[in-house]
Amino acid sequence: MDATINRDTARRYRSLMNDFLEWADDERATTDAALDMLIVEYFHERFADGYGKSSAEHLLFAWSHFMPEVRGMLPRAAQCVRGWNKLVPVNSHPPLTWDLAVAIGVRLAGIGKKRHGVAVLLGFDCLLRVGELCALRREDVVDGGVGRLGRDNDGRVVLRLRKTKTGNEKSVEVLDPSTIALLRDVVARTAPGDRIFPFSTANFRAAMKAACAAMGLSERYVPHSLRHGGATRYRFFFKWTLEQVMERGRWAASRTTKRYIQSGRALAMSMDIPAALAAAARVLAMSVVTAFALFAW
Repeated sequence: MDATINRDTARRYRSLMNDFLEWADDERATTDAALDMLIVEYFHERFADGYGKSSAEHLLFAWSHFMPEVRGMLPRAAQCVRGWNKLVPVNSHPPLTWDLAVAIGVRLAGIGKKRHGVAVLLGFDCLLRVGELCALRREDVVDGGVGRLGRDNDGRVVLRLRKTKTGNEKSVEVLDPSTIALLRDVVARTAPGDRIFPFSTANFRAAMKAACAAMGLSERYVPHSLRHGGATRYRFFFKWTLEQVMERGRWAASRTTKRYIQSGRALAMSMDIPAALAAAARVLAMSVVTAFALFAW
């Protein structure tokens, strides 16, 4: 049963269930209706205490996972989640532009986190989720010269994504020339079997958050802004079709992807970027490899 979800999801589900059971203490729910009302009470208390709405939605998923027989039998709890979503609207993370992604990457390189900086550019170009990014190992970067994909792949660099949100064993080609050059340098400095980016997702999130704060960028920018920004760039700047962007980003539903991408430019337009930073980022984006070369590994 656990094999139907990934390890991180299973861990989160268990944590949410443990929190609920600890809260319930000696309460006993002997029917579906009683369990439904108990979860409703829990949700109301969590809402009043300021907890995030995602934990409520995921708790219902956890119940469905551990006890499939209650799936569809908790209508009031499901209604609570719908109400919570309306009371606390989605706070979408805005997409980063390529220029700003480069500036963030260079900033990280300048404070001794050069691999973090390259990770920023790779995440943007390949529309990577942060978990996919941090899981990459040296062998997952297939350079055309290696020959594993045959002569048709000569000159290309492809990432093997062992586990993704929408399935296992997927791939994505690195297309930006500057990112390819920097990635090849990172791979050459990585021992066989080691991770390309030897830090946790939490460490990467914290490093990017600190870099954005130091540069005067909004705290709304997060690692997911790289994926959103890359998708927006490929759709509107490079004029890719929606289907091409979906394939590159490994999205399963076209309706969700369309809404996601269409909101990108509008969200970007709503952000306030310091003029001096925008000008500097524009210059850096014209000579990415040279900018990174200024800093040691």
